[in-house]
Amino acid sequence: MQSRLYYYFQKYLHIKLISYEKEVIEFATLENPAFSTVMICVNIANPCVCSPTEVDVELEGSGAPHLSAYSTQSLVFDDTSSQKCFSLPINGAWGDHDYTLSLQNISGGNGAEAESLVNLVIRVDGETPPVPFCGVLDSIAFDSSLTLEIEDRFGNGYPLEYIRLPEIVTSSPRLPSFPSCGCDEFDISTGYFNIYFEDCIYTETGFNDPVSGADRREVVCQVFSEIAELIALQTTGTCEEEPQEVNVRILPSQIVTEIGQISILDAEVLGVGSPYNRISYGLKAGFPWLIINSADLPATFLPDIYYGTVRINFEGELNAAYWYELGSNPTSSSGLLDLYTAVWHEALHMLDFRSAILSSTGDYTLYDQHLRFVYPSVPGTPLPIIEETPGQWPFWDHHSVVAPSFHFFI
Repeated sequence: MQSRLYYYFQKYLHIKLISYEKEVIEFATLENPAFSTVMICVNIANPCVCSPTEVDVELEGSGAPHLSAYSTQSLVFDDTSSQKCFSLPINGAWGDHDYTLSLQNISGGNGAEAESLVNLVIRVDGETPPVPFCGVLDSIAFDSSLTLEIEDRFGNGYPLEYIRLPEIVTSSPRLPSFPSCGCDEFDISTGYFNIYFEDCIYTETGFNDPVSGADRREVVCQVFSEIAELIALQTTGTCEEEPQEVNVRILPSQIVTEIGQISILDAEVLGVGSPYNRISYGLKAGFPWLIINSADLPATFLPDIYYGTVRINFEGELNAAYWYELGSNPTSSSGLLDLYTAVWHEALHMLDFRSAILSSTGDYTLYDQHLRFVYPSVPGTPLPIIEETPGQWPFWDHHSVVAPSFHFFI
């Protein structure tokens, strides 16, 4: 008599046997497992003692985020036992997910078989994620003997040495990415952007995660490819030299002391983006904006530095909280956060979509020139929030109609 295999989820699954000769297995969906592990069991009918029966219990997909620790279980029925069980660990994570286990590679026994592909669907109702937001870059740790020449949009200063491209890519000709860790691997052209994933030098997480890193990098490459198509690089009018390119630094999520990064982002922060610019007063323009609008860079700065940066938070539960399938969107019930949208948002900040309107020192941005407000004292007339004050420090200031007691809530 043939051996027959089927799943049995102890105490929680309903198994329906249609007949003795031919079994049809029917599984219920597991709802709300309230424990960190559950028992998964496989039963065998009519085991053959003379010939052990083997079967693999495989998980479809990566198992992220709740079953990411799962590895294929190989069960061997080598005696008269009719049931083999194993523990399935369930990670605490955001969002609701369905996972499918299946019987594969059945061999041995007396012609052991499952009548059809037998699946077990497990529904995990996860935690409700907090509403993430755009964050702030913390200041770096640097050699205090060095001169601060560069700043980000949050006012953090950088010695030039801390934003230089690593030597690994500064040979001639300069490489547009780190070897084996760029956008060429996906056959995606990022136009005038060179994308450097620093995880590929300093960590094995984030954009260099062995499971998800490549998919995450592909999302970033796609975003900058679209930006390069959408925003044309201005030309200098000559053909003598190649136009300058925008070197984009994709910072690691983890602490990396080699680059002065000594803190992680807050748990509620999804990401952060910023251009680098010269420390100056008045209206500020980041290096990416300058390059895109002139195809060149001020001669006082070197070509082998980063011009802007993006940092995405992969720490803690956020490591498994992203959707990174290009061409489709996460469902609202999944609880997953769309990495594509997050990178687009931070990339736009890097391109100078940023405001310093709360500045009290006259340090505003080019973006601030375009902000308008209807003031209570001049109803119905949108006026600029800042105005130029020629010959008068700080050269740009809040519009003169703003009362001293007026506050902006930006």
